[in-house]
Amino acid sequence: MRFNLFNKNKIVASITCGLLLASPLALNAIENISSSPIEVAKNEQTVNGVLIASKIHVTDKALARKIAISFHHAILETNYEQGYIIADLTQKEIAQLKTHNLTIETATDFNNRYKDFKAQVAQQFQIKAENSIQSIPGFECYATVEETLNDGATLATDNPTLAEWIDIGDSWEKENNQAGYDLMVLKITNQNIVEDKPVLFIHASMHAREYTPANLTLDFAKQLLDDYATDADTQWIIDYHEIHILFQMNPDGRKIAETGVFQRKNTNANHCPGLNVGVDLNRNFAYFWGTTDGGSSGNECDSTYRGNVAESEPETKAVSNYIRSLFPDVRGDAITDGAPTDTAGMHLDFHSYSELVLWPWGHTTDVSPNDSGFVALGNKFAWFNDYTPQQSVGLYATDGTSDDVSYGELGIAAFTFELGTSFFQQCADYTDTIKPDNLNALKYAAKVTAAPYLLAHGPEVTSISLNGSLSGVTVGAGTSIDLIATADATRSQLSTAGKSISKIEYSIDTPIWKETAIVVDVTNNDGDLSSGVESFNSVIDTTGLSNGEHLVYFRAFDESNNQGVTSASIITISADSNQSPTALFTSSCVELACDFDANASSDSDGTIDSYSWDFGDGNSSTGVAPSHNYSNDGTYTVSLTVTDNNSATSTTNETITVSAANTGGETTGGFTESDVSPTSGQSLSYTIDVPANSTSLVIDISGGTGNADLAVNFASAPTRNNFECLETGAGNTHNCTVTNPAEGTWFIVVRGAQASSGVTLDAYWFAEAIGNSAPSSSFTANINLLNVVLTDASSDSDGNITNWDWDFGDGNTSNLQNPSHDYSVDGTYTINLTVTDNEGSTDVSSQNVTVATEVENQAPTANFTFTTNELEATLTDTSSDSDGSIDSWSWDFDDGNTSTVQSPLHVFSSAGTYSVSLTVTDDQGSTNESTQDITVSETSTPVSGGFTETGISPSRNENIAFTIDVPAGADSLEIDTSGGTGDIDLVVNFGSTPTRNDNDCLEQGAGNAHNCTITNPTEGTWFIIVRGRNASTDAQLDAYWYDN
Repeated sequence: MRFNLFNKNKIVASITCGLLLASPLALNAIENISSSPIEVAKNEQTVNGVLIASKIHVTDKALARKIAISFHHAILETNYEQGYIIADLTQKEIAQLKTHNLTIETATDFNNRYKDFKAQVAQQFQIKAENSIQSIPGFECYATVEETLNDGATLATDNPTLAEWIDIGDSWEKENNQAGYDLMVLKITNQNIVEDKPVLFIHASMHAREYTPANLTLDFAKQLLDDYATDADTQWIIDYHEIHILFQMNPDGRKIAETGVFQRKNTNANHCPGLNVGVDLNRNFAYFWGTTDGGSSGNECDSTYRGNVAESEPETKAVSNYIRSLFPDVRGDAITDGAPTDTAGMHLDFHSYSELVLWPWGHTTDVSPNDSGFVALGNKFAWFNDYTPQQSVGLYATDGTSDDVSYGELGIAAFTFELGTSFFQQCADYTDTIKPDNLNALKYAAKVTAAPYLLAHGPEVTSISLNGSLSGVTVGAGTSIDLIATADATRSQLSTAGKSISKIEYSIDTPIWKETAIVVDVTNNDGDLSSGVESFNSVIDTTGLSNGEHLVYFRAFDESNNQGVTSASIITISADSNQSPTALFTSSCVELACDFDANASSDSDGTIDSYSWDFGDGNSSTGVAPSHNYSNDGTYTVSLTVTDNNSATSTTNETITVSAANTGGETTGGFTESDVSPTSGQSLSYTIDVPANSTSLVIDISGGTGNADLAVNFASAPTRNNFECLETGAGNTHNCTVTNPAEGTWFIVVRGAQASSGVTLDAYWFAEAIGNSAPSSSFTANINLLNVVLTDASSDSDGNITNWDWDFGDGNTSNLQNPSHDYSVDGTYTINLTVTDNEGSTDVSSQNVTVATEVENQAPTANFTFTTNELEATLTDTSSDSDGSIDSWSWDFDDGNTSTVQSPLHVFSSAGTYSVSLTVTDDQGSTNESTQDITVSETSTPVSGGFTETGISPSRNENIAFTIDVPAGADSLEIDTSGGTGDIDLVVNFGSTPTRNDNDCLEQGAGNAHNCTITNPTEGTWFIIVRGRNASTDAQLDAYWYDN
């Protein structure tokens, strides 16, 4: 994962406070600023006003994330894949990190990019001033402080029975009579329902430079109030909860950040004025304030300055007092005292960036007394946003953070979300990824608030179908409703192996958690309750229900009787019992001409009176089966609305793609099937006949609701073990593309991983290209220091190449066929070659080249550590290369065996002392060797037989088989996989090849470290499968039996 500060021609900011800074007193009247106040902070890491950032080399991703947590205040850019972090470090911090054997150097490239960034910020700030722009330059999707406060007040005014706008205190500047802001909380709850309600408190933007948190929490508030009238879950959340949201905790500092200044702290001018002004609010909370060595700073110019006393800042004091007013104290005085597992309430603190979900403790590596609940819920949140969940202690401890008061003092569940990949996140990233993923996590947070430590262990009801509708149903009184509900115990980043659903139950009108609710069990579809995802069905009798809306509450339990969160749907009883029609249609397109047919539409209690088509290009029709010719190639959304004899309507949409006959492949045959709606576990089958000489077969599913899988096979129906393409995963958007498909019948299966509705299946084959074929661009590069000689290797199958256009990636170009180019600066450059043939068709190819002045290669340093257990030795490579990377490892175990795995596990055949040597080779071919004596000994259970296999490299879904013969009387059989890259599964069975459903041991999950231990194994042949869950290389398999 890469977090960028700069992109070419635009600002993508991720800078710590103190890099660009102006006096807060000069920024109070922000609208009146007419020129940029940007200056570089005068700290340890600047020379003559120029930033001198440091580059930390770290290849261990877990260690990198710990550094990101502990040095969050200093991080400028992270690239976990390439193994480095850029940070604005003090000399003290550099010394701290070097104790972890990390290489740290000046980030020259980053510092040069930073100079350009300053100029762009100044230019945008000037444009803003000259044009009186009110939004944030370059980041128009984010609300300013004033816009946020205005939106919050408007939400309360527009929803007087659901929302209240509360003043909880003042910012530092307002308290000190320097303008400033009120700290305003939006309280959301149904004020007409008066009872004790669980409380969710959310606050955001404690650090001023973090743009996404305030916007996300504001969008969450808008979604709740907008959806209240129509969404069942939102209704019961607001009816029976209090949600308190502080959008802007640090409005003074945020106002500075909106000018392009990267402010972290508040604007308390009593501390480090004119430089790194203010106090870090997230080191100023009381419970652990100043208690941890290095957990915060006492230097007022440091970015983590904790203030002169706990809760010295008005912002921190206001939030702390507000939290204490919302929640009771349910935790004992001792640090080891936990809150009761059924404690209600939760506190969420939103920051950016690093894509993390964090929980206490942060002041120590010891886990909290409620760690089981924190781990379960943190991994639930991470399932929604795909972040990394972990305890909030990093490489070093922190203190004085926001969870001090909520969890440390009171025992209330507290989490911190680190949003996205940048402090100043680009709007497209926020809108497309951060917002939808985290709004779903926030909705789950609201659901779980009644008992966060408890409910996170249970399954969720993820799909509720009423008469086939996933969004509620309208029926006449007394009508029976077909119910299909799906429960899922697997929505977590924790392993859910072995968890199975035991039951689903529901209640109508009265919330299911109340003692007065009438609770009804739902029947499992197949009677088999052995899976983590199960569908249940029932018939709901609406006799006696009054006209109007009725909420139906659902909850699920697993086999350990863990209860999950509540979900809901809506039944509307209508005095007019007319049922809405169902709109369905098929489409068939050849080139730009399409035929549509709505005869599949229906009305269960009447007739369809009219059809209204919108072809997505400005044209329409009212026919049952119209034809339409499109003017241009493209993708269009076709909409059909049908109206029945009682004026009820139904609408369905389908996306089609059309193209005129031209050079290249064209759609010459296929079909579109709309409203593909498999139930959970149901497979729906289709076929398509593909002629000879087709260039591709493209099969897609999209749209609708639920989760559907797509499988494709030639000549016979696909199965789990026999397919050409298998696409699974969340949602209904999957694609199978087959290049040069075989002539004949292709079989397609759409399977409901969960109950799905309204899915569209598109299956089309494409014919051989007609007319001119485009050329193929290709070239080779021969590098000698800063010189690159380029040789064209392009071709044209039906003509000749007439033009060569080279872009060397440094601003220089050439139109020679085989040019040579000298670069002026060391670095990596992307070379593009565009070739044009005699018919005007083009093609582009690219290569990255790295050039450098000659530097003598430094040999690597070989080193390793080891641990032993009886005859088994676990070896861990700790080698390093000061000027490059290590490419290969060669182990000699001194017993005739070798390995090329970086950190292997080796089992010696007998006790003794062995001189084990490791030879490492770097990326320039230099080598170094290290030898250590390793002593191993036998015990009462020596190795009696078996084998070690190295270099195991299955491709994705490939099975590699092994066997081991075990004699009578063996006490145990131990089979391990380890080392290498990728993700493999290990499965073992006696007497026959193991399968997913027939095995004695199945170990799967991320990575290659798996173990199967069989006690008192049966005499005979045991079968072993190593399967590539993802493509894997250089794994090691150890299979040994032991006797007395």
